[in-house]
Amino acid sequence: MIAFCVTRINYQCIADMVKEWSQTSVKGIVFEFYRPMKGEGNELWLNWAERDKVIDQLLALKETYRGFIHVSDRIYHLMRSDLAPKITQNGPFSKIGFSYDPMGKPKIPCQLGPNADCSRCGCILSFYSMLLTHRSLLIPEFAASAWRKLIDQYKIRVSAIHHLSQKITAH
Repeated sequence: MIAFCVTRINYQCIADMVKEWSQTSVKGIVFEFYRPMKGEGNELWLNWAERDKVIDQLLALKETYRGFIHVSDRIYHLMRSDLAPKITQNGPFSKIGFSYDPMGKPKIPCQLGPNADCSRCGCILSFYSMLLTHRSLLIPEFAASAWRKLIDQYKIRVSAIHHLSQKITAH
């Protein structure tokens, strides 16, 4: 499994990276977005419009490379500009997760500590925390997953029937 932190420097190589790594023994990839620290500039952080475009790209890549990108569509939708700032202002990770520094002291509000700029958060854990603490958000996720599995099974069966009918007609 590869963890890929999307930044202003590397966002343009996402499609090439997915294509290349999907042809190896790597089992998948998780994309999240760079989270700056307070007072830090925008050298690495993608603005909201850029991030939304990358999310669109990731969702399209998920269709092409099914099962290789291991972040749910729902999480990527929560990471969009219209929802992310509202979600991260409440520090959802601190409600269900915990993180400690090397000396065993708790890091608040998250694994990056008190200097994290939560207003520009791109950490996947914040959004999964939101999903886990608001169970109603899981319903569309489960429904979409079940629908995808149903469609995949349908395609397999149609293909098998087609193959069988070709064999029968050939004889």
